[in-house]
Amino acid sequence: MASAAFQLSAQALRADVLPLPARWAGRALSRVLGRIRQPVQSTCFAWVDGPEQYVDDRDAPYETPPDAPFHWIRAWQVGGRMAVPSHGRLYSRMAPEEFGLHGRNGGWPIGYNDLAPWYDIVEGLLGLSQAGAPQVPPAAQGRELQDRLRHRWPALVTSVGRTAPPLPALASASLTGRVTFRDGAVAHQVLTDATGATSGAAWFDRSDARIRTARARLVFLAASALESARILMMSRAAQHPDGLGGQSGALGRYLMDHLLVSGTGTADADAMQSVGPEPHAWMIIRRMDRRDPTRHDEIAPYSMQLYQSAQSQRRAPFAAVSFAPMAPRWENRISLHPDRHDAFRRPLLRITCRPSGDELATASRQARAIVELAEVCNARVHRFDGCPPVPGAAVHEAGVARMGLSPDGSVLNPFNECWDAPGLFVTDAAAYPSLPSHAPTLTGMALTARAVQHALRARGHAGLRSSLVARTAATLAG
Repeated sequence: MASAAFQLSAQALRADVLPLPARWAGRALSRVLGRIRQPVQSTCFAWVDGPEQYVDDRDAPYETPPDAPFHWIRAWQVGGRMAVPSHGRLYSRMAPEEFGLHGRNGGWPIGYNDLAPWYDIVEGLLGLSQAGAPQVPPAAQGRELQDRLRHRWPALVTSVGRTAPPLPALASASLTGRVTFRDGAVAHQVLTDATGATSGAAWFDRSDARIRTARARLVFLAASALESARILMMSRAAQHPDGLGGQSGALGRYLMDHLLVSGTGTADADAMQSVGPEPHAWMIIRRMDRRDPTRHDEIAPYSMQLYQSAQSQRRAPFAAVSFAPMAPRWENRISLHPDRHDAFRRPLLRITCRPSGDELATASRQARAIVELAEVCNARVHRFDGCPPVPGAAVHEAGVARMGLSPDGSVLNPFNECWDAPGLFVTDAAAYPSLPSHAPTLTGMALTARAVQHALRARGHAGLRSSLVARTAATLAG
């Protein structure tokens, strides 16, 4: 992690006691210092608001081909990347048709109706407005802009983005009296017994540099997509010389991220005021590529997020961010380095992720869509990223331990349980066979709730709805 001195300087820069010009100058200096220990992490837009919460790139490096860079953004703390300052924490469901995307490579083994009840539960726990609705219509303050958009593109469908702080999951779990929390534990592998069933986990203890173990019949792995896949690869045993899921051929393959294109500037204050009443509000256009049904050249999906922040009476900040999912392709992958290890005795990851020509063509369409959206908002764009940054910059990496209907070609079954190790569940974005065209977080939470229910019922317990959800809901209400 960043040094103690660096942590203190970062905290001072965020303090309100410093004059604004001094904080600006300090942030610039902080970025310069960050390039020494965190050259990759400091490329993240939110890094400057909490550099001490991100990994030290020197302690935890990785490799990429010279012609295919990848920015692997990581936060090692309780709550992971969702808990870092400035994270948007935007929650959105996958649309029913998105479960069938890229079906030629396996597709999702479940459909929207399988996940809808779990979306309901998670949205209720998060306290999101109109929980249970796949798309939330704009409030009265958003209808003016919606009218402008529909006048320009009658087929467009918009919704208001829903945000919520992270769930206090650790506090809720502690009420059971059966939680042991270990800070500074770097997971190494999942352990299995002679029958192949899950029997526990091993980790590197940063307090004394020792490898320790814990025994359990159930293990839920949600370390973020690439870390989860690395742990599976490191979980080698006599029955699984290539790691858990390695015999499928899919482990480490089909790496995806979103291609991100954005633009910022200033807009007509009336237009931006209509986004929503909150000081930080989003309007989501789930399928911006469908804004004109008469055009048939835009076949790849991409979304648009329109952002409002504090504004003056005449001009308002304009920010538009577009996400286009990469397709799952065999050649985009991660693997373990045969010789090099990081400071925690783990093999370095080799990451290869290249967008295709078609995906770069979609990025050009995303850029054109931002220009057109700016026109509707009477906005003047001052900073425009017409080309997407390197893969990983969207921080939505996914797909390297995919779900499927058969162990031939997938790592996990339709309930996120590892085919090779009963009792092991992988519920983060590593499990996704394809990415939606928007933020994937809510889907991961719903998959986790569904997998917990399955694990409990398969082992003779009452299930999640009747016990854990009720208890958690009461905790949040209290």
